[in-house]
Amino acid sequence: MSSIVKMIQDELIANSEVGYRDFVIKLTPTVDPSMVLGVRVPYLNKLAKRVSAESNIMEFLESVPHKYHEENLLEAILISNLKDVLLIRRLLELFLPHVDNWAVCDSLRPKAFLKNPDIALNLALKYIESKEAFTIRFAIETLMLYFLVENYDVRYVRIVSNIRHDDYYVRMMVAWYFSTALYERYSDAIKVIESQSLEPWVHNKAIQKAIESRVILPERKEYLRSLRLKIK
Repeated sequence: MSSIVKMIQDELIANSEVGYRDFVIKLTPTVDPSMVLGVRVPYLNKLAKRVSAESNIMEFLESVPHKYHEENLLEAILISNLKDVLLIRRLLELFLPHVDNWAVCDSLRPKAFLKNPDIALNLALKYIESKEAFTIRFAIETLMLYFLVENYDVRYVRIVSNIRHDDYYVRMMVAWYFSTALYERYSDAIKVIESQSLEPWVHNKAIQKAIESRVILPERKEYLRSLRLKIK
């Protein structure tokens, strides 16, 4: 074990909380409970800021799979803060196969994607074809975060609408994507809802999340209510 990996693990253990550990285990049921320490995210953000300047930080970033859930969260935060998009791409290739929960997956939001949309798009379109549920979820979230407002193309909406998957976390992300699209790209997203192109459960969940949103216009919410499907 490298010195920085040991140092990080020791810090995480020292800042763990039993009560919070129980909360995390309930919140992330796909994580092996033995991997959870119970370290709060604000501390992980502080730790990420501190260790990012370490000369041997790459030893930690490349030491996947990690032992602890919080190491995975820390890795996601560190990757998201990197400026080198080519390094991000390489680390994602190493890291994504080991992502096994929504919390780590949704913490992967590389800021460098904003200035490098071509690379971000290529990765999203590649990963959306993956067999791994959380790799697909990451791809959909990338399209949602970086390609619904800037760099938009209606074909991305169509690509997401064609996703069929049994995994709950993939289906929830499709619903989240469309609830967001119903605000950012209403004219395109509503056509998908009207045509019932999504799986019924995803269709209704997207509508539910849009109705719960504070940014969707009341008249649009009322119309969306009329488009809910009855599922037997």
